[in-house]
Amino acid sequence: MGFYTVKTAYYCVLSMLGRHLRVGTSDLWKKMWALYVPPKVRDFIWRLFRGVLLTRDNLARRGVDVPLGCLFCDANESIDHFFFSCPMVREVWRLVGVALSNSWLSFQDLFLHIHVSFGREHASRLAVHAWKVWHARNELVWNNKVLTPQAIYSAANTFYTDYLHCGLDKQRAPGPSLLSINAGSASSASDWLAYVDCATFSTSDLFGFGAVFEDAEGVFSIAISSYTEGRGSPAIAKALALRQCLMYARDAFLQAESIFIDSQVLFFAFRSNSEDFSEFGVIVSDCKAILLLCPNISLCWIRRSANKATHLLARQSIRFDRFKL
Repeated sequence: MGFYTVKTAYYCVLSMLGRHLRVGTSDLWKKMWALYVPPKVRDFIWRLFRGVLLTRDNLARRGVDVPLGCLFCDANESIDHFFFSCPMVREVWRLVGVALSNSWLSFQDLFLHIHVSFGREHASRLAVHAWKVWHARNELVWNNKVLTPQAIYSAANTFYTDYLHCGLDKQRAPGPSLLSINAGSASSASDWLAYVDCATFSTSDLFGFGAVFEDAEGVFSIAISSYTEGRGSPAIAKALALRQCLMYARDAFLQAESIFIDSQVLFFAFRSNSEDFSEFGVIVSDCKAILLLCPNISLCWIRRSANKATHLLARQSIRFDRFKL
């Protein structure tokens, strides 16, 4: 006689499969879910720890007819090989500053070592680099795009730094607030409200933008839309959309106005005093110059969920160029 629980059944099945829970597994999951990374990275790390990433050996076990070879070397692709033995990935770890040890039997061992030895931030960086390595592998599979270890390392560092600066962690994310530029014009005292968003059309190398204007009572007034040629990051597209809206507002409105954006990258770029000579930085500088000449215009941040209508308008800009409602 005994007591049946789901927990005891789980341990029984693991024993039948010849698998056993490692000591400290509970602590491992707690550390993983507490990482300073976006949810999509946590989800990736969870799948990596569970051993269910769709590497070629896992696909073959599921009956998928795929070649077993690693995309970057001559060995067969598995999770352990890809993240520990593949020369390309080992070079990424070298750039990160991780010295791989033969005593680590899995990526979980490496993760726990980094977390215990250096803390949560270093473990978070490790997770982001692992995610970017897997992303590079998929870029080669689906888009035939080859990324060098240096490119992967740089992209991971940029992604993580931007994430921290934007305060996207749930403990750091700001609520809707006024930017420091032209802060004297509170949105509650504005005669007009404008909502701005962008869209990218990668297949046609185009940026689109949309802006919706309302009066102080929240009643719809006018919508504008346009597109321009170019390729770049979503941040550049957002900045271009804002610049276009600022120029329109500068010429069309004399009353106090608040413009709302949903990009925290753009939000914090306006709050930064550091010089940025990139394409994104130059566009932000143009926007700052317009704002400094237009003290009646304020800039505010809102959540993406409150800006859906403008995003849909931007998506349609390629069909209705420079239209007004």
